Amino acid sequence: MDPFTAMSLGAAGGALVEAIAVFARINAWQDERQQKRDNGDAELPPLSKFVDLPVLATVALSRILLGALAGLVFHEQLVGAAATIAVGASGPMLLKQLGSFKSVREAVQHGADSRKAVPAPVLVDEAETR
Repeated sequence: MDPFTAMSLGAAGGALVEAIAVFARINAWQDERQQKRDNGDAELPPLSKFVDLPVLATVALSRILLGALAGLVFHEQLVGAAATIAVGASGPMLLKQLGSFKSVREAVQHGADSRKAVPAPVLVDEAETR
């Protein structure tokens, strides 16, 4: 898949996750309002109690950007829109997992120094060890 398409679909996946999270908060607001109405309370909770707009906008932007980044990072392995959207939706976790690998962490921390040749792991046949 070409990088631009992968980034766009990955960003859509990130936006989808955030839309689901916002829906859950709005649904909780609706439930609490209904419960207060059923109990005869005159004061209903405002939406701002459940949705903090500056935080929501920041989280949404970061999820969209991380989804796009995940789409870009994995674009050569992705086939199909659904797979790319799924990668974008799981972008923060995928990139966190990718960053936890020692070789990736060293490459980011040390830049050009990490490009030194690393010996390949030696595979040992069980029959040879007996």
